[in-house]
Amino acid sequence: MLVTKSQTLMPDRLLGNLYYDRKRYGEAVACWRDSVMLDPTFSIPWRNLGIAEYNARHDPEAALAAYAKAFETNPADARLLYEFDQLKKRLGFEPEERLAALEARSDLVEQRDDLSIERIALLNLTGQHERALHILLSRRFSPWEGGEGLVSGRYVDAHTALGRAAIDDGDFARAARHFQQARNYPQNLGEGKHLLTLERQLDYWQGLALESSGDTVRAQELYRAAAAPLSAYSIHSYYRALALRHLEREDDARTALEELRAYAQQHRNDEPVIDYFATSLPNFLLFEDDLKERNLLGCLLLEAYAELGLGQLVHARELFLEVLKMEPSNIDAWQEISQWKQAQSMRDTTGA
Repeated sequence: MLVTKSQTLMPDRLLGNLYYDRKRYGEAVACWRDSVMLDPTFSIPWRNLGIAEYNARHDPEAALAAYAKAFETNPADARLLYEFDQLKKRLGFEPEERLAALEARSDLVEQRDDLSIERIALLNLTGQHERALHILLSRRFSPWEGGEGLVSGRYVDAHTALGRAAIDDGDFARAARHFQQARNYPQNLGEGKHLLTLERQLDYWQGLALESSGDTVRAQELYRAAAAPLSAYSIHSYYRALALRHLEREDDARTALEELRAYAQQHRNDEPVIDYFATSLPNFLLFEDDLKERNLLGCLLLEAYAELGLGQLVHARELFLEVLKMEPSNIDAWQEISQWKQAQSMRDTTGA
């Protein structure tokens, strides 16, 4: 009987899958390496090697090389492109580099909602908010497991950034419209607003825009909404404090910021675990995350916001930059550093 090459390599690939499932990682990798030796043009064992090199052998360079080879052998596989980009994201590739790779294969990006939303996130991270909104509003998204809140989140990011830019330009009416639009999700986004969604940042920024345009009554209503008590510490705690300040409750605002800073510093070294019902859990399951580092990053971000609110601008900037060093795709830190760079550029230009 004639045995084909694909039949010869099949046992190695499938046995490798079994070994990996049993956590016998060395034997799994050996099988997949045998498989790619027999047929280096077969993408699946290359892809499996990429996952194993990252998750089991903790060799990010080998993981990148394996994924590059997998995509080279099957450049029409949109899922491979998505996973390759997720690996780059996990390894801290700069947004500009990731975006260029996705833009070069827009044909594949358009096949998948998850790839499309990554491109949109990267457009926001590179200041291309109008383009991000155009894609968001021209595509029909469908819900997917692990994608909860991603589409609406990028929609809010784009409108918030454009609203803040409008405030800087002195166009307060346009700014208020962006913040209001951020609250209303178009049907094509494929998800509605959760009843527990916090919008303290929108309350604050829209209040500021309206106050600046002379509508102090509505602005005060929004500040009061933003200043309502919170059940947990988060970025929304920062905007709560800013709203308290606008309500002339400076002592309460300072206390809120000091408590936020204390919380962030106290919990830096926590050992977190993934909740079984955690949203977006499938993203954790592809490439394992360092949960301790993730917790540290979150605490540094909260401390940065607390320091910003307390007027410790140099330390706040240092913390935001540290967050971006750990995670170049962090939209919150990116927004604050972008605002600082813009302000610095204006000062340099005017000599103020």
